[in-house]
Amino acid sequence: MSSPPPFLPSPTNHMFNEMQYSTINGGEFYNVGRDLVRNFHATAANPHKTLWDAIAGVGASYNSALQFDRGSCLSGTREAVLRDIHEWSISGRDSPPVCWLSGTAGVGKSAIALTVAKSRAKNNGLAASFFFFRSDPKRNNPSFLILTLAHSLVTTRPSLRRIIHDKIAADPRILEATLEHQFTELIVSPLQERRWWRRLQERLLPQLVQPNLVIIDGLDECKDSDTQLRLISILTSAYQQFPHFPLRLLICSRPESWIREAFNLPNNHILTKHIKLDDSYLPNKDIEQYFCREFTSIRTNTKYSQVEFPNPWPSEADIHRLVYNASAQFIYAVTAMKVVKTEFSHPIEQLQIILDHPSNQISLESPFPELDNLYHIILSANPRRDKLLSILSAILLLPEEAKTPKFIELLLGFSHGEVDLSLRGMHSVLDICGATDDIRVYHTSFTDYLCTKSRSAEFYIDEPWQRDFLACRWLTTLDQQAKSLHYWISLRECGNFCSTVKQPSEQLLYELGSLDLLSLIVATGVNLQVESLMRGSCQRWALLFRCFQTIASWLNQEGVDPQIIEHFVDVQDRIQVNPSLDEETRSDLESWIILNVTCCRWRCPVTDSIDASVAKLFAGVQNTESSSGPLSLAGPTSTPGVCIDIPYGCFQTVKHLCYDLEILMARFQKLEAGDKDIKLELWGIRMTVYNLLCSTLLTFCHPQPELLSILCTISEVGKMLSNIHSTQFYAQKKEHRDELLSWCKVLTSSPILSVI
Repeated sequence: MSSPPPFLPSPTNHMFNEMQYSTINGGEFYNVGRDLVRNFHATAANPHKTLWDAIAGVGASYNSALQFDRGSCLSGTREAVLRDIHEWSISGRDSPPVCWLSGTAGVGKSAIALTVAKSRAKNNGLAASFFFFRSDPKRNNPSFLILTLAHSLVTTRPSLRRIIHDKIAADPRILEATLEHQFTELIVSPLQERRWWRRLQERLLPQLVQPNLVIIDGLDECKDSDTQLRLISILTSAYQQFPHFPLRLLICSRPESWIREAFNLPNNHILTKHIKLDDSYLPNKDIEQYFCREFTSIRTNTKYSQVEFPNPWPSEADIHRLVYNASAQFIYAVTAMKVVKTEFSHPIEQLQIILDHPSNQISLESPFPELDNLYHIILSANPRRDKLLSILSAILLLPEEAKTPKFIELLLGFSHGEVDLSLRGMHSVLDICGATDDIRVYHTSFTDYLCTKSRSAEFYIDEPWQRDFLACRWLTTLDQQAKSLHYWISLRECGNFCSTVKQPSEQLLYELGSLDLLSLIVATGVNLQVESLMRGSCQRWALLFRCFQTIASWLNQEGVDPQIIEHFVDVQDRIQVNPSLDEETRSDLESWIILNVTCCRWRCPVTDSIDASVAKLFAGVQNTESSSGPLSLAGPTSTPGVCIDIPYGCFQTVKHLCYDLEILMARFQKLEAGDKDIKLELWGIRMTVYNLLCSTLLTFCHPQPELLSILCTISEVGKMLSNIHSTQFYAQKKEHRDELLSWCKVLTSSPILSVI
């Protein structure tokens, strides 16, 4: 996409900001708040930025800020396994190109992967990295893997930059293609296009080897088993097709049966070196070293200068006890030290709690009894057990952007600051920042513990029940908060979250049937903050009805009472306008509905005027308790109203926009070069034409002769704007473009307007 040319006003936050000029051959563009949802099907002027936009915010590379809390290996530890990985990574072509590092939960796979990544990056040997993380919807998503690897290759291997950029520039749809196609086109093909000068360089200067190590950590945390097997198949296919494929691949994961079976397949087995993180690498020695250094750090920290530590502290027996309890799991050691260093707590007392806490409440069948006992200690220290479990359920189950303390308090009906207070002693297992920052679980072993009843006992989180409970709370909150800005945060993922509930309870079905849809519709027109060239109400409108459709589809699959399903079906077609409104208000309200129904997304003088009028009307409705509002929904309980004639309304809106376009053109033609109003007038002209051509306004109209003159006006304005830009001036989805052309053929047998 391109940014507005210099003669257009440039809001500080809009979806075109900071882009360079480009030619757009077709596209579908949405901007929800500040998030670009789709920006493809276009000829990309800046492929590198386009590729970066596709992965921005994922944070899965080794040097991302999101990896900071993982921590790397302590100096002097894990030396044997690091040496084995290093020797494999620099070995010749006769050795296996793939290394699978396997180990159970918490044994330090990610720390090793991070250490290797930092070391190889420092020596210019790291080509790319991706660290999966189960509880992050972006870092557990395979869709970002290949694009992240491609972006890293562009950076670490500059010789590939032009090849990869050319492929994206030629067909940006590759950014939405299958993983197999992306891997072939953005990874394999560029690496196989070996130009003569690169072959000569590698022969004459073998020491200048290109970065070739790719690290993928936490494969078992990517989506599901089928996806994990698919990724193994994709990644190993390059070596089966090209025996001398130049990348070496380090994959770290738990030894899940399906992953083990995949690597044991004949074709993969000969390609893979398997390193098992077991007792052969003497993990207890490294864990003991870690404990000793950490306790030394506490004793010498000025923060504890007033504490009188026994000498020695801890005793040698205590260290041995901690090492024994760790059972070769570094996650136990790291978590235990976080507990000892808990804010506002005495480290000597905290250590004693860990050592003295009885473990008889932990199931003997647990695979990690001492780790479970440590988690039990952390949770038992919190006196607010019921609140704590509700909050933890929200953290584990809610989608991204809904795991903030502020939203969780809204959802659960807690007072401000209550989430932070309830989680005061949980910082050893949770990453808790500000009120509007997502709360994250440090390690998946804690999630596993909470969701396994035999391990967590009274702290067990029953996922199906909790999902149902949170969905009920979400719907209640949505209804209650429809008169405030908070509700919009709720709506963004409400339908999707509800659809994750299997066999909805009677309470949830009651909440769904009682949801005041009209209040939500009214709320789409108020409290709008203008931050871009897009109409906020149109974006909210689309989001709202998408939520209704998702809920209806989910309920239908669950086979619930048809009456509840009908509550969410065809809501958009059942809206009625109160006939008692004065003519001007009713006209603005109908136009507002038409603009939203036809996806007129762009702000222009006409839409700004209508949006402001409706916002004022709806704000007045929200501040009163009157039951006879400006809108109603058709049905047995609806108030009398008048259905909108969509084709007629579209025709009237088209005439309104075209009349305004003629006025804007007349004003613009009177201006001289350099006039300060040129930018404003051109902005209004351009956005008005966008709404006429990039929406379904025209195609919803019944073809009639009066529309011919309107199309001629649009055509002339479009030609003028195209001349100013020296290129086609607007983006349009191909399907809608074809629909508009077909509609024009019905309207007239004259040549199709060149602007379309």
